Amino acid sequence: PPPIMAMARPSTTTTSLSLVVVALVFHWCQFLFETVLEFRQRTAIRKPSPPAALRSIFDETWYKASQSYALDRWTYRLIHSVYSTFETHLVISYELMPRVWNACATWAAASTYAVTPTAKEVLASIAFVFLLTLVSVVKDAPWGAYATFVIEAKHGFNKQTVRLWLMDKVKGLGIACVLVPPIIAAVVASIRVFASSAYAVTLLWAVIMAFQLLMVFLYPNFIAPLFNKYDPIPEDSPLRADIVRLAEKVSYPLQKLYVVDGSKRSAHANAYLYGFGKNKRIVLYDTLIKGFAELNEEDEAAKDQDESRNNEHVCSVLAHELGHWNHSHVIKLMVMSSALLFAQLQGYGLIRDSSVLFEAFGYHDHAGLPPKPVLIGLLLYQLFSVPVDAFLGFLSNLVSRAFEYQADQFARTLGYAKELAQSLLVLQQSEKGSLWMDSWYGAYHSSHPEIAQRIDALGVVADSDKDFVQKLKRREVARRSGEDKKSA
Repeated sequence: PPPIMAMARPSTTTTSLSLVVVALVFHWCQFLFETVLEFRQRTAIRKPSPPAALRSIFDETWYKASQSYALDRWTYRLIHSVYSTFETHLVISYELMPRVWNACATWAAASTYAVTPTAKEVLASIAFVFLLTLVSVVKDAPWGAYATFVIEAKHGFNKQTVRLWLMDKVKGLGIACVLVPPIIAAVVASIRVFASSAYAVTLLWAVIMAFQLLMVFLYPNFIAPLFNKYDPIPEDSPLRADIVRLAEKVSYPLQKLYVVDGSKRSAHANAYLYGFGKNKRIVLYDTLIKGFAELNEEDEAAKDQDESRNNEHVCSVLAHELGHWNHSHVIKLMVMSSALLFAQLQGYGLIRDSSVLFEAFGYHDHAGLPPKPVLIGLLLYQLFSVPVDAFLGFLSNLVSRAFEYQADQFARTLGYAKELAQSLLVLQQSEKGSLWMDSWYGAYHSSHPEIAQRIDALGVVADSDKDFVQKLKRREVARRSGEDKKSA
């Protein structure tokens, strides 16, 4: 097998080899840096007890279970990271992707389905992406299956059947077959048609942004319903009435309110808002509603009062989400992402005509196709933008954590500080989330602050409501008992 310094053919220049070496160095440096962070996080996970502010809430049994879940996921991430790093190294060293591209380009050049050089490049690019997607689905399937049917199942989260899991893969491929070809055609055409224009890269940016905006509309309205069932919350539901009042209080133009059957795949909970203009919608996972209802299942004497408290917890979560809307966080993130994408594409513009770069990685011109294919140029640019992408990811998480605090404070101004703090504790308990996060790891990877920090920022003492703490503990005992029965 050719080692890194022996993989050059006689015609390979020193500059070409240097480019390959630089790309691999970037790749391995990122791996080593992130591995250091992973081991720092492992030390944090293994701390012997919860943070002092949460110690009276989460007992030793739950804490050990959360550690076990976190460590299982940690081990999975580390092994997968090692695998992916070596895989990328081998793909670059053996020029595997150029071989696939060369086969696709040769086929497209001889094909009668496309006549012009640009059309042939589009055809080759679609075939290239299709083949890589198929390979990716096959090689990643064992990893996904292990994560779902071993790790998630072991810790009580997986609800999927093998058939449902496979159907999701098939649906995903079907959606890709519909959406990817026109996207690739638009991306290639934006560069080829305006190749001599100074605005070719700007047009490429506009095409990508248009697709992202289109997906904001398509995903919740057409794609997500292919995977889950969205049921409107009944008009006479007390929960619906409480949510409508909350939306009216902050002038949120709520049009529809749904519950989604997230429980058919996982026990994890969520809630989100979406929609354009005055056509806003709210989606609650059934697992979220059930999680709060479990707090009061044994208290039949105060059923009506407890239902009202359950609704307050749900509303506190939505108050947080409405905080994101009120502060225009999604729009701000989209603008920031758009600006960063524009800057990154300018970098692509600098290298898109570099023959040395394409030749260095084994991509050669084909008769009948334009030289230096657009899609390949974008892929090559990504190899060299690794340090920049890592830094931008760090900045994105920094901004995201600040937005989380802002959304929490918005809920606080609406009078939901206590309920939101309690909701965070319920969700933490349900998710078996780690109570500790290494500062370096969190700064680089996490988009949310630690739960203890969020509760403290809300001005709430976590264990101040003794009745709630007892309900939370009874809920955990009941959940463990249910898991034990299922295991038996």
